[in-house]
Amino acid sequence: MTTTTYPTIPTLAPQTDEESPREFGLRAFRFLLIEELTAGLLSTPDLEQAMAASQLLTSAKDTAPQARERFHALRHDIASTLNRRQHEAREAAKVPPPTASQKTPPSRPVRLQRPVPMLPPSGATAGGRRF
Repeated sequence: MTTTTYPTIPTLAPQTDEESPREFGLRAFRFLLIEELTAGLLSTPDLEQAMAASQLLTSAKDTAPQARERFHALRHDIASTLNRRQHEAREAAKVPPPTASQKTPPSRPVRLQRPVPMLPPSGATAGGRRF
């Protein structure tokens, strides 16, 4: 029996103390570009920093058109991943409405309302009899 080994997925080293958020964001963006990975492999804070820092790359005047296209494609991937994660978090936080079988008992006793008997007006007679 042969054992199948798969290549390991590269990982991004966490932000160091000497590294500014912008530097880390650029490193995360570069990591995704070089490794040609999807944005779904990085954590949400890492993606947010990469997205913010990548604005520097896409707005640089000396960026080649082909590189700019790759930058925009990766930024789109990051943005869609962040939006999907945010949507999933909102959906997970929603509380489903109670169903009929999940009715909770009232917090205090319920007073039943009895119908009030209908009395004829005073002085009314029915069949010669007075009530």
